[in-house]
Amino acid sequence: MNNYCLVPPPVSIKNIAGKYYLSKDNIKLIELYSLDKKIPEFINYTNDTNIPQEAYKLLIKENIIELSSSTNSGKYYGMKTLQQLSRQVDEDGYLMNISIEDNPVFQNRAVMLDVSRNKVPTMESIYSLVDLWSELKLNQLQLYTEHTFAYKNHEKVWKDASPFTPEEIKELDKYCRGRAIELVPNQNSFGHMERWLKYDEYKSMAEAPDGFDDPWGGHSDVSSTLYPESDKVMPFLSELYDELLPCFYSNTLNVGGDETFDLGQGKSKEKCEEIGVGRVYLNFIKKLEKEVSSRGKKMQFWGDIILNHPELIEDIPKNLIAMNWGYEIDHPFETETKAFADAGIEFYVCTGTSAWNSIAGRWSNALGNIKSAAIQGLKNGATGFMITEWGDNGHFQQFPVPIPGYMAGASAAWSGSQGIEINFKKNLSIHYFKDKTEKAAEALLKMADLYKNYSNNMHNMSIFSAVMLGSSYAGYQEEYKKIPNMDFSPASLILDQVDSLLNDLVITGSDDDLLKDELLFTSKFLRFGVDLASEIFSTSGRFINEIPLSRRKEFSLSVHGFIPEFKKFWLNRNRDGGLNDSLVYFEKLDTEFLNSR
Repeated sequence: MNNYCLVPPPVSIKNIAGKYYLSKDNIKLIELYSLDKKIPEFINYTNDTNIPQEAYKLLIKENIIELSSSTNSGKYYGMKTLQQLSRQVDEDGYLMNISIEDNPVFQNRAVMLDVSRNKVPTMESIYSLVDLWSELKLNQLQLYTEHTFAYKNHEKVWKDASPFTPEEIKELDKYCRGRAIELVPNQNSFGHMERWLKYDEYKSMAEAPDGFDDPWGGHSDVSSTLYPESDKVMPFLSELYDELLPCFYSNTLNVGGDETFDLGQGKSKEKCEEIGVGRVYLNFIKKLEKEVSSRGKKMQFWGDIILNHPELIEDIPKNLIAMNWGYEIDHPFETETKAFADAGIEFYVCTGTSAWNSIAGRWSNALGNIKSAAIQGLKNGATGFMITEWGDNGHFQQFPVPIPGYMAGASAAWSGSQGIEINFKKNLSIHYFKDKTEKAAEALLKMADLYKNYSNNMHNMSIFSAVMLGSSYAGYQEEYKKIPNMDFSPASLILDQVDSLLNDLVITGSDDDLLKDELLFTSKFLRFGVDLASEIFSTSGRFINEIPLSRRKEFSLSVHGFIPEFKKFWLNRNRDGGLNDSLVYFEKLDTEFLNSR
C-alpha cells in the first residue's frame, strides 16, 4: 500500500520490497535541480523515446534511482516527484522502494496571476511561485497585464504601478524555461483598458469617453473598452506588441478581450445597432488575430463575449484559442465547451482559486469549479487547463490564501478530476508549509471554507468581503440584502479554533515566521468581516450607517489598526506600486463608518 503524499497524484505507483537510503546531501541536490543543471550523478537517467512527451518513469530500488523520459520536461517532472518523495524519508533517511509511471491528461497546464489589480510581486516572490508551480507540474505561466509592463513611450500609465521592466520579464522567461514552464505574454487589448483610457492622451481611443453603465447597476466615469473603429487603435496595439513580444520565448499571446461592457454604449452604438454588438466584437477580434499572426504568434482570447453570441462562434478564425473561463461551482462548462468543440475551435478551460473577493478563499467552490472544468474539458477536447488568481477590488487575500487553489488546479490539470481527491491538508503540510503538525493547513482550510454557510450562493465573493466592499459598490449591498437573517456566532467560534491552531504553530521553512503572520492576519481580517456582517444583519435596512455610532467608531479604530499590518505584508512580497489603490477601499469603508445617520 502506498503511503506517500504526491501532488499531482501519479497515474501508477507501486511499492517494491526494500528501502533506499537518501542522504541529506543528495536531497539538497534534488532540491536545487533545474533544466540548466545536470542530473545528479547518483541518479541513473535514461532518454527513452518510447515514453510519451512530458511523461516519466521513476524507479527507486535498494542501490539505485532510475529515471527515464523522452523530453526535458518529463525529466524535470520526474525530479519534482523525487523531490516530493525526499520530504517523506523516514527518521533514518530511508525511502520505500517504489515504481512510478506518470503522464498528464492536459497538454497545456497553465496558471495566470493578476498583476494589474493591484499587486505586482517582487522578483523574489514570483520566482518562489514559479518554483511552486513547476513542482506542481504546471507548464505555462501568464501574468495578466493591463498597465504593469514598462512600455517606454507610456510612462504616464505605469509610473505609479511598479511595473515589470523588459529586462525583468526576460530574466523571468529564462527562469521559467529552466523549470519547464513557458512564460506566455498576456496584454489585454480590448476591454479592461481603463488604466489607459482615463488619461487625455488616450481618450480618443475610448469607446465611451463620457463613461458607461456597468451590468451591476453602477456607472463608471471612465471607459474601459477600446473603440474598435478608431484608426489609432491598431497602430497603438502594434507598438505595444512590438515592445512586449521580444521579451518572451513563447509563440503565443493572450490578448484578453473579456468583459467589453461599454461596447455599443458609446461611439460604436450605431454600428452595433446595425450589425449587432457580437459582430462588432468579432470583427475586432479578427483584426487582433491578423496583428498577432503577422508576428508569427498564436492568439488566445477570453471566450465570454463570443459565448453570448453563439450564432457567431462558427465564424471565429480556426487558428485562435478560446479561453473558456468560469469561476463558480455551477458554471456551465458542459454547454460552453461543447459550443467551442462543435465549431472546431481550440480551447482551454479556465478555473479559479476562488481567493479574490473572499479574504480567506472559497475552498468548496474552488474544488467544485475545478472538478467540473476538468471533467467537461476532457470530455469535449480542451487542449489546456488554466487556474487563475485574480486581484479584484484591492487584492486583499494574503500570499498563502490561493495556495490550495493552485494545488487543486494543477492536480486536476495533470491527473483530471481524480486529481482533487487527494488529502489536501496532508499535501499542503508536507509540500508547502513543511509542518508535521498539519496545523497551518488545517487553519487555512477552515478559514477558506468559512464562507460556505453564510454566502447563500453569492457569486464571485464571500459575504465577509461583500460587507466591506459594499461601501464601494452598491451592487454588493444589493446581493447581501437578499440573504436571510443569519447567526454569525458559529463563524466566530471557528476563528477561535483557527487562532488556537496558529498560536501554537511552528513552521520550519525559509519564510516560516512570515507565513504564520500572514495566516494570523487573515484570521484577524476575516473576524473583522464576520463582526461587520453580524452588525449589518442586525439592522433593518442592512446599511452600515444604521449601526450604532459607538460601534461604528470601534470598527473605524479596527480599520486604522490593521492598515499598517496590511501595508507590511504587502511590501514583504510585492512592490509598492498599487498599494495606495488598494488602500482606497479601506478609506471608503472608514468614511462610511464615520458618517452620521
